[in-house]
Amino acid sequence: MEGALRQLKSKPLIRAGSTATYDDMAMFYDAVSILAFAPNLLPRMIAAVTAAIANGSGQLLYDSDLGAIIGMDSQALSSSAMGQYYSVLCTDDQFVTVSQLQSDLAKVSPAFAPYLDETGELAVCERWPFHPRDTSDYSAVTSPVTTLLVSGSFDPLTSPTWAQQAASTLANGYWVEFPGLGHDEGASTDPCPTRILAKFMLSPSVPDTSCVQSMTVAFAAPAAPTTVVMQVERGGTVSAAQAAPVGFGRRLAMVSKVENLATRRHLQRRISELIRTVQ
Repeated sequence: MEGALRQLKSKPLIRAGSTATYDDMAMFYDAVSILAFAPNLLPRMIAAVTAAIANGSGQLLYDSDLGAIIGMDSQALSSSAMGQYYSVLCTDDQFVTVSQLQSDLAKVSPAFAPYLDETGELAVCERWPFHPRDTSDYSAVTSPVTTLLVSGSFDPLTSPTWAQQAASTLANGYWVEFPGLGHDEGASTDPCPTRILAKFMLSPSVPDTSCVQSMTVAFAAPAAPTTVVMQVERGGTVSAAQAAPVGFGRRLAMVSKVENLATRRHLQRRISELIRTVQ
């Protein structure tokens, strides 16, 4: 992946079936999308990009599974409310400092650090008219309510560490980390996550996590690539901001896209599974 990022930075590809540029920023946030909702497909994604670079065609072909997860979604791009985003972001991060971000970046692989550098967003917050909140709003939540927090070990959106920290101040809080999963624990083909969640909903108590020990990281087998034309690329004219946003714009577009593509499908699937299990 590091090699592919270096090559894409100097010589981007074109997404097959479109005129959309595929550069290093696009690949990195495609990897974030994959880790979030289908981490078992990550090697397949890297292989597809590497093959496209190697064959010299200049075009990137994804298989249908990859396309379904990371396909560009026009609604996600067009519905990004920048003002609302910064108002929330700047308020939530009002005590975050550049030195703290730099300290975190120092722990990241040098090849990936540039894509995770959010110091520019703090610079925006210095001039954005957000409403500061009282410091008490940031106090850790305490409660006697029996609470279950679950995480996927590969989740790039909500760190497992956050859930672990949240559970630490809950008198009856239990944290479970599922190996090899991302942001969507329901995507697991292993019945363990659903079993634990269903039992907890029926009878909130100390969860039986014995099945977690037998979970393994299983990567998907290779698949034949195919031309997958994304909705935003079908007909009409796509503005440069939509087709190839850079920097923060690219990051926001990718996050918004992932949420729009996966949230409804994820909720519907999880509700159906849990109802079926309970019945």
